[in-house]
Amino acid sequence: MNNLPDEDAKLIDFLCHNRSIAPPELPELEDRLMLQIDLLPTEKAEKVSNPWRRYLMGGIGLIIAASVSTTIFQMMNPPEPSIAELNQLNLFLEAYLPDLSNQPELDTGDRENLVELDPDLF
Repeated sequence: MNNLPDEDAKLIDFLCHNRSIAPPELPELEDRLMLQIDLLPTEKAEKVSNPWRRYLMGGIGLIIAASVSTTIFQMMNPPEPSIAELNQLNLFLEAYLPDLSNQPELDTGDRENLVELDPDLF
């Protein structure tokens, strides 16, 4: 039952009948290949580097990193609105929301149920 591949007669017979034919041997093939390899142009072992290119790429990388970090900082810490901007917002709200400015005074009990607006939202 546990026949090794060497003992499988069908496999050995199949491989003997279907084996590939080896190409004819060429005695000068190695010499011709070595001659062709010697004729190939060789690259220089040391690559000449331009120091100005390295400094230019470093400068560009530094500028990009600074602009990205500045943008992220400004997004995380938005500037405070100026008094002129707050006045303009107040005028806008008064012009387009007249119902809010004409509301009657509320009782003290009603004021507790109101949600106060946070001025930092504006």
